Amino acid sequence: MKEEVFRFGEHHILAGTFSHPQRSSRDHTRPCMIFLNSGLVYQAGPARLYVELARALAQKGYASLRFDLSGIGDSDKHRDTRPYQEQISADIKAALDLIEKKQGKTRFILLGICTGADNAHKTAIADPRVTGVVLMDGYAYKTAGFYLHKCLKKFSHPAHFLPWLQRTLSTPLFKIKAENSELKTLQALEKEDYYWSVPPKNKTVKELKLLVARHVQQLHIFSAEWSWCYNHEKQFSTMYRAVNFKNTAQSVFFAQSDHTYTLLADRIKLIETICQWTLKNFPIHDSPPLP
Repeated sequence: MKEEVFRFGEHHILAGTFSHPQRSSRDHTRPCMIFLNSGLVYQAGPARLYVELARALAQKGYASLRFDLSGIGDSDKHRDTRPYQEQISADIKAALDLIEKKQGKTRFILLGICTGADNAHKTAIADPRVTGVVLMDGYAYKTAGFYLHKCLKKFSHPAHFLPWLQRTLSTPLFKIKAENSELKTLQALEKEDYYWSVPPKNKTVKELKLLVARHVQQLHIFSAEWSWCYNHEKQFSTMYRAVNFKNTAQSVFFAQSDHTYTLLADRIKLIETICQWTLKNFPIHDSPPLP
């Protein structure tokens, strides 16, 4: 397998690694996977997850680019004072422009974890070249089923229930209200540009409908570590009941996995899930493997 390092973007401040597919790429309609940073984790991904996934996809016949946003990893900082979100949008656009120019690709799949999923979603809405998204621990909204599963878990395990009961009985009501009020105030301020807040559900629903109208394929993956807002397999269909996905969306819940899929068994299962989803929704019809 061949990998190639690129410097690109305005003033060539961005750095990325392009993984060539092991099959001939005469079919330029075959999308290229673009990996987006999760927080400050550089382009290799947490514990080199992106490297492993990129190489697995290359073996299946799909090209990919893993790159660092400006100011992260091997990429330099921007030399202007644009708002942070505008810089991110410009960086991702530069990555898509690079692959379109160098490889003739006009269709892209964006993959990101957490903040990367947030940026993937925003880019998919704005750029019609995005034809697929893999959103790992992205937007989630609590449902009645979420609270039911949470309560069942708490009441079925004394180790969870007893500390909560003891803490509740020993904490004055006025203190609980004060803490909740303080938390809401801090969340409302959002002083830092890089702070990621889940958008209102009605906004997300509207945007998901736009993706469906464009036939953008979606893979929503949630880990057990996201249990503060997502805790069972059927929550996806419930929280997005207002969206008719028309078979464009698939959700997967890894009930035993951590946020970055540290354990080997979890990682193998994740990579296989993403590869199979890619093959199913963007099948390869041409050319034998390269000699």
